[in-house]
Amino acid sequence: GNYFQGGSVTLHTIPESIGDMTNLGVLYFNYNELTQLPNSITELSNLIYLVLSFNQLTSFPENLGNLSQLIWLDAGYNELESIPESIGELNNLSYLWIFNNNLTYIPESICNLNINWNGDDFQFLPYFGAGANSLCDEVPVCIENSSNLNSSIDPLYYSFEITLEQECSDQCLIMDVNNDGLINVIDIVNTVNIILGISSNPSEIELCAADANSDDVINVIDVVTIINFIFSF
Repeated sequence: GNYFQGGSVTLHTIPESIGDMTNLGVLYFNYNELTQLPNSITELSNLIYLVLSFNQLTSFPENLGNLSQLIWLDAGYNELESIPESIGELNNLSYLWIFNNNLTYIPESICNLNINWNGDDFQFLPYFGAGANSLCDEVPVCIENSSNLNSSIDPLYYSFEITLEQECSDQCLIMDVNNDGLINVIDIVNTVNIILGISSNPSEIELCAADANSDDVINVIDVVTIINFIFSF
């Protein structure tokens, strides 16, 4: 057949061999413990319906746009931190649910999609939903102006629309690397530790704050910038 549902077994990984199942049209991987998708999943050229909600995914494969027949993509209630530029190549996509994730940025290419950014379907479910993320700065125009920017689906029954605002209160304060409301020598030390790799798994907030000159690179220039700021008072 062209339909697959994970069944009663909790999945932790999906094998690369799934890319060989090119006749698949519908995939349900919701309610599992997946942390990543195999790159080969983007070889499913006939896939039209992909449900990934309630997992622990942090990203999509970079060539997600290869799924040219995809109509429905549900990745709600994951831990997504990024979306690839290639999402703008999903020309047939009508539903995109990315609510309740950890997204702080969405590429401008998403505006290439032919999605009804403001509408609901006959079941009163949104065609697009991105509520409960941290989309606070540099949001693509098509999303920024969308009435469904803060739309989500209820987690219990997953059957009706709810509104969940973007979480912007925890956005970083530049140079306050340890997020204590102060900029001092501790922030210098923490920035050096990030540069040297001594700091294990720094958070997105820490990395944001350590990039003192906002050039998307954390290096000695950021250390100098913090030092100059401290000694300017």
